[in-house]
Amino acid sequence: MSKESKTEKHPMADYAPELKVTKVNEHGASVVLKNVRLNFVYLDKPSKSIDGNPEKDKYSVTAIIPQKYFDKLSKEFERVFQQALKVNKRLPTAEQRVKALKTAMDHGEHYSFFKIGNDQKDKEGNVRKGLENAYTVQAAMAVTQTENGPRPKFSLSLLNAANEPIPLHDLRAEFYSGIWADIALTLSPYEYMKKQSIKAYLDAVRKLADDEKLSGVSNPFGEARDDLPSAAKFDGTDSDFSFDEEEAKPARKGKK
Repeated sequence: MSKESKTEKHPMADYAPELKVTKVNEHGASVVLKNVRLNFVYLDKPSKSIDGNPEKDKYSVTAIIPQKYFDKLSKEFERVFQQALKVNKRLPTAEQRVKALKTAMDHGEHYSFFKIGNDQKDKEGNVRKGLENAYTVQAAMAVTQTENGPRPKFSLSLLNAANEPIPLHDLRAEFYSGIWADIALTLSPYEYMKKQSIKAYLDAVRKLADDEKLSGVSNPFGEARDDLPSAAKFDGTDSDFSFDEEEAKPARKGKK
């Protein structure tokens, strides 16, 4: 890729992130966060927990919200949080609900819903690529351990822009850090260590477009070799979990 192509603005950058509410009930609020770029994508395999406990591994993605869109979008999230807190019974007292909303909206704190991208740095102390002047939202799904390895605890739909399931053998190639996507979330209050906040549970990811990768090591080998046979395609045998095809997600609308 040339230097010129790296600095070109991607067409998806013209779309502002949007929040669409699809349902609010006793479990929380179901929403779709549209037109976001993803980082730290763990969908073909779960990310490992810090303490090494496989029961704490998670399938997850991190949505990037550019700073210029954050004020508007965070206010929309706050309104949905308020709805979810009214109907969800997990935090029964008004005091708990008030604390949950305050903590969720307290940007960048440990239990806050939004993290400040500039605070997320690599081992050298540099802000991670793509997170400069941005906020992030992480959505995750727990795993269940089976004889065939980890699987999502609940149904996790991974789709293309036409709402068609991504073939199993393409998961690793299609879902990587840097793609643009819509993500379906369930927003639900929780209490942990006497701290109340809001969490995003991952329900589905719909890939919209490819873009430059945001993570991974640089190529140490130089020019490609042309004296070797083509590499075998990843066959997906170690990530063959099933998809729920019953619910078709609404088709994307045109640019606003």
